[in-house]
Amino acid sequence: MSTNHSSFLPVKQGTSLSAYDPNEKPWDVHRSQAQTMEKMLVSCEDERIQALRDRITQCSPWLIFAHTTPDERGRVFKLHETTFCRVRACPVCQWRRSMRHVARFMEAWPSIVAEHPEHRWIHLTLTVRNVAVTELREEIRSLNTAWKRLMHLKAFKTSVLGYLRNIEVTRSESGEAHPHMHVLLMVSKEYFKRKYLYITRAEWQRMWGEAARLDYIPEIWVTAVPEKGTEAAVREILKYATKPEDLLADTEWLVQYIYQVHNLRFLSAGGVVKKHLSTEEPDADEMITPGQEDEVSDADIVAVTRFDWNRRKEGYYSSGTKMRTPENDPKPESEPWESWTEGLIEPIRRGDWEEQKKAEADARIKEILEEMKAEKAPSLEAVLGATGNSWARKKAEERKADAWFLERWRRSEAYHEGREKRYQEALKLLSFVADNGSIGKKDDS
Repeated sequence: MSTNHSSFLPVKQGTSLSAYDPNEKPWDVHRSQAQTMEKMLVSCEDERIQALRDRITQCSPWLIFAHTTPDERGRVFKLHETTFCRVRACPVCQWRRSMRHVARFMEAWPSIVAEHPEHRWIHLTLTVRNVAVTELREEIRSLNTAWKRLMHLKAFKTSVLGYLRNIEVTRSESGEAHPHMHVLLMVSKEYFKRKYLYITRAEWQRMWGEAARLDYIPEIWVTAVPEKGTEAAVREILKYATKPEDLLADTEWLVQYIYQVHNLRFLSAGGVVKKHLSTEEPDADEMITPGQEDEVSDADIVAVTRFDWNRRKEGYYSSGTKMRTPENDPKPESEPWESWTEGLIEPIRRGDWEEQKKAEADARIKEILEEMKAEKAPSLEAVLGATGNSWARKKAEERKADAWFLERWRRSEAYHEGREKRYQEALKLLSFVADNGSIGKKDDS
């Protein structure tokens, strides 16, 4: 659905996001899953889980969409601003993170093709037997170790030019965890023609069994990716680390999963692919514009609409639109577009929630201090599960740095407020002198 800006009208308050643009329905789906996850975690008394739950609660509580002039793809309605909790298990953040990783690969693809125009891709899936969810962390570490052994085998080094690898965890009907790896292998076109390059399924099976030190024959799948099917294969490989449906099936499983995968890296690249592709965690801006949309330019904005999450209806609903008109259009060289005069609703973008931001900063300082106190408690190791004390020290240092920075910011703001007050008092004094000729004696003042 596209919006006709030649006769653009504000989005009526109370209009649902999915009704206004059906393409944005995934926002309702994933935010609803996040809300379900919040409710499931209420029963867990662990302080760390509760801290993560609080972050999920504050994930994408509102969305600001920009109505723009048509871009090269004809898009006129794009996400412009929101907030993300960045919790690994959060359904919203998993979705946006996956989209961004796919976009990164598609952005890097032309460079890879330019360097190796004659190449093909193979989709390889490597598995091991199911394990109890309490053993998941150790099993993932074993998978990573086995992968390193596999890469050092002669057949692998001879045939594979590069790879993109991602770990996925699924939940079995009996509640066991099934970690496995999806790998996109880059090979030369000669791979399918030369016997010394080609690796059969049976050979992959044998090589993986040896690398993983298995006492059984593992299940693997290997298939050639059609030359026009690369993007579809990438989307399959870079999908969610764990499907929200699996995470929401059982509270105890979810809590244990959160502990087990904490601070583990699931995505990696190697060889030719690593030269062109970043597998680092995407930042907030990348998750706002993960690649399916072009970045929003202020110059192209016609209006902005805010959609707030309704917890009862489990959907995003419009709280109104702020229009851009010739009368209130600012001068680009001197004024940000946030300075437009009020539209149909109260201002709704950066700079418009300063009081809210101050309150959030104060709350964050309190949260940091409480977390620092908790990390000094004797029960730290129990709280952190298998993450280890080195991780705790690192996090404590990060939080101290955050607390220091925020405190400096608050003091600086307080100083400037005090300076403004002193300036106003000085003006009053100068005015008094101008009117009376002098400050006078104490009882004259």
